[in-house]
Amino acid sequence: MAKPLRMHQVKRIIELYQQGQSIRQTQRLTGLSRTTIRDYHHRIQSSGLSADKLLALEEESLLSLISIESFDQGLCGRKADDRHTSLVRDLDRYCGDLSKRGVTRQLLWEEYRKEHPAGYGYTQFCEYLTRHLQKDQAVMHFTHKPGELLEIDYAGDKTGYVDISTGEWITCEVLVCTMPYSNYMYVEALRTQMQEELVGAIPPVTFTTVLIPASTIIIAG
Repeated sequence: MAKPLRMHQVKRIIELYQQGQSIRQTQRLTGLSRTTIRDYHHRIQSSGLSADKLLALEEESLLSLISIESFDQGLCGRKADDRHTSLVRDLDRYCGDLSKRGVTRQLLWEEYRKEHPAGYGYTQFCEYLTRHLQKDQAVMHFTHKPGELLEIDYAGDKTGYVDISTGEWITCEVLVCTMPYSNYMYVEALRTQMQEELVGAIPPVTFTTVLIPASTIIIAG
């Protein structure tokens, strides 16, 4: 099974498929593996719709046709539509819980999988959750170029450490820097939000800078 892709990657594959680009050419233009591209070509063909019609769909509708994990209608004896129906029924509750302090998408997904052991994986669950959160919001689409922009902010929750010489708990601010094109992050704990600490912490993007996917970030208080 190919790894689920982000929506902009899915649309890019469909666009190149529409243009008649081969799997080899699509690999060169997207950087994705041939196995993943071949799997999504199969999903496009199995959808029963032309590339034009797929690209014209709302993202949630496209997601349900193209990005269903494993694209298997018989997974564990349950249809993908059944998984989608049961998840949609609870999305309002999950979105409400997500607004509570300390509740993360990872925690919500773990709760979901306890209730639905044969349900969606984490990536697919987050895709549906994000679409539902955005459904009633005004959304503006931004096109980002690789390496062009770095977004910075402080996390809502602080972290800290114990000073071993005094036993005192030292509270720290958590600086989060995100590259919006790739959604990769750099995170650093700072003593304060003062300008001199902020400037010193903003990372130059070099070959030694450690960037990690946003889905792996866990900040413990």
